[in-house]
Formats: sequence, structure tokens, C-alpha cells
Amino acid sequence: MSGIAPSVLNALNALDPDATYSQAGGPKVKSSKGDIFFVKTGHARNYDHWKGEAESLKAMYAAAPGICPRLIAFGDDEESKQRPYMISEYKQFTSLSSTSGKVLAKRMALELHEPKNSEAEAKGRFGFEWPTYCGATRLENGWFDTWDEAYASLIKTLLDGLRQEGRTYSEICNLGDQVVSNGNAGSLASGEPIIFDPASYYGHNEA
Repeated sequence: MSGIAPSVLNALNALDPDATYSQAGGPKVKSSKGDIFFVKTGHARNYDHWKGEAESLKAMYAAAPGICPRLIAFGDDEESKQRPYMISEYKQFTSLSSTSGKVLAKRMALELHEPKNSEAEAKGRFGFEWPTYCGATRLENGWFDTWDEAYASLIKTLLDGLRQEGRTYSEICNLGDQVVSNGNAGSLASGEPIIFDPASYYGHNEA
């Protein structure tokens, strides 16, 4: 027995039916051909969170191939429909170095923030198709014709969530440094940067 969830194994077999797969420690699954995948399975409560991450990976990889792990598959348990799974490339990385950070900044400016790379899905609109999460914070998203509408919705979601936790206005205004200090990027052995666990959004180029 491989110890791999049947839904995950079916997805991997669809990718390469001639390979066999086995657990390789933690979230890693290795194929008999040497490929390594990052695999996670969860519960119904994880579905929206992981769906948002999966769609974010797809959008980012389409705009800037290699800047994040390539999504292989996302789905749920074929029988219960309550246990989501996500499969992506496995990337071994360390903390983001200053050199990799410069490469990342350039790729974000020239690829991720290039308007033509968002036209296929966004079609001139702002927002995102699926809710995403920044940590435990759910961003409802959706599509908007103007940046004013998109930004107002985003801020309202954040403020409503904080107020529900009993935060005061002054506490809300002091959260900025906590947000920007937590990065989701690292450096590969090649020196190239990698972004992980993203929450994508089609926003204004100056936001």
C-alpha cells in the first residue's frame, strides 16, 4: 500500500499512468520516474482556502512561469466530496536572499504586473474569481468594473472582520507593519526566487 489517498493517487495516475507513487516524507510524494510532488489533503473546512490557493497558483504561473510551483491538480474526495486535495510541484527552498529578492522584484514588475498577462481571465476587470485567504483572513473577492469598487469591497471585508473580533479603529490602523513583514517567498538552490501559498488578485498597477 502506498499510503496515498485514493483521490490523490487517481489524479497522479492520470498525470502519468506508467509511474508508481509512494510517500517520501511529510507532504512529499515521489514517482518511480524521480518526480517529486507537494501533496496536501484536508477537510471540508479547507476547501475554499485551498481552492483559492490553487486558482492563485494557476494565475501566477500563467503570467510568470516558474515564479511559483506549478499546480498539478485540485479536487475533492470522489466518494465523500468533503476532503479536498491539492497537488503541485515540490520546491526545496531557503529564506529569500537579497539577490533572489531583486530577481523577484524584476519578475513581478515585468511579468506579474504586465497588463497583457491578466487579460485572458480578468478582461479589464479588477478582483479575482474565487475567495482567497491571507492567513486566516478570508477575502471575498469577486469581479468589479472599476478599481474604486474593488478596493472598497476589499477594505470593507477586512474592516468587517476586524470589527467582529472587537478591534478598535486605532488598532485596525496599526496592522500594516504586521502584514508586510510576513513574506511568502524563498530562494531555490539555483538562486531563482519562488512564491508559495499565494492569494492572487487583479488590482490597480499603483496599489
